[in-house]
Amino acid sequence: MMTLACQKCQTAWAVSDKDPELPLLVIAARGLMNCPKSNCDGQLIEAKKRARARKISATELYQASCGMGFAFERQCGSREITKLLSGATIKSISVGPSIDPHKTVLKSLTLENGKVVHIGPSTQGAVVFKITENTDGG
Repeated sequence: MMTLACQKCQTAWAVSDKDPELPLLVIAARGLMNCPKSNCDGQLIEAKKRARARKISATELYQASCGMGFAFERQCGSREITKLLSGATIKSISVGPSIDPHKTVLKSLTLENGKVVHIGPSTQGAVVFKITENTDGG
């Protein structure tokens, strides 16, 4: 097993040595892989085996560390989104600058129930690509 842990939040993940995609994680050994947990800006490093390490595939850990979210966070079909957003109260939003100073980039919506809906661009409009839990109280 290869165990990777975040230097900041100390959360650990374990990937089988037999996983054919293990080479995806070689950058983690150099401290260049982001922690996949929402609201953590730490870096993953190779660590000693930990009893509480979550078993995960190399592909899922790599995708999550690139900001795509874990598989359970990517359940964003129209039925799930309609149920989540219908009647929901938005507590806060995350925005960023746009090239056009008269426009803004909407990154996510934080709902009153603590869910964070992450939004990205598509040619057909905004796409919800993951839903996480707000853990920072904001």
